[in-house]
Amino acid sequence: MSLVKRLTLLFCMLSVCVISVSAQSRQDKQKENDAYLAEHQRNMEKIRQDQAKRVMQRLVADADTTTVYMFASSFAFGDSVMYISSIQKMEQIQLTNKAYLLARAEFASQYARFLEENGCVAPQLSSLFFSEKKSAVLKKLEKVEKRCKKKMSFGVINVDDFEFTPVLY
Repeated sequence: MSLVKRLTLLFCMLSVCVISVSAQSRQDKQKENDAYLAEHQRNMEKIRQDQAKRVMQRLVADADTTTVYMFASSFAFGDSVMYISSIQKMEQIQLTNKAYLLARAEFASQYARFLEENGCVAPQLSSLFFSEKKSAVLKKLEKVEKRCKKKMSFGVINVDDFEFTPVLY
């Protein structure tokens, strides 16, 4: 075999080795990057949860406990009906000094889950209305019903058998 052929063969074998080694090293680097990214995402999620927990603890510490009147309304985009709960008096509810209801999201999701469990179209988008004054809540209820019937062309169904359950922090 000639020297040129031998060198060509040797060069081809080295090229195959280099290509396979570089492909393997790229895969190793990709695995390392994926592992680093997953760890980074877990750490960031933990930091976000810790921050949210600290904010909630501060809000709870500054919150006043009071009596609140509330009702919920809910609808689904695939439905032409607005479901409205009756007004309920809730005691021992925590409000911040700026009248922010700490358990607002939990109360709204209670109502949405109740409707979905009782055969309403899912997913339900719920809103919660509350005030320390019953007259203000009655006024808001009338306004929501009027808006649904006239402007939005929704049918209104009053849901009287739903009761909010207290949420404690």
